[in-house]
Amino acid sequence: MKRGGVQDQGAWSNELLAAGAVEKLPKTKDEIQNLIIAELRTFAACDKAWGIIVVPLVDDTSVATWTVSHFHRGQSTAYACDRALQRIVPHYQRLYDLVQKH
Repeated sequence: MKRGGVQDQGAWSNELLAAGAVEKLPKTKDEIQNLIIAELRTFAACDKAWGIIVVPLVDDTSVATWTVSHFHRGQSTAYACDRALQRIVPHYQRLYDLVQKH
């Protein structure tokens, strides 16, 4: 997709992911949680959110290897944070695989 004559990098990376052209990057639970909470805090009314919990998925048919089981909104608006997570989590699930580092 183009915006103002410039390739929209987000749309371009989503097209590659959908086509299976990009391997997912391995990330630990803490790394994924930190990425998501940082992104969540950029959304309106979510800047006071302070915690989420990532858990592994054991469903072999799922493309995702993890999900968010719950979050702590802090002083942020629960509805706004839930809506933001509905956008953030699927995107990050396409980018990152949950791995355990020993």
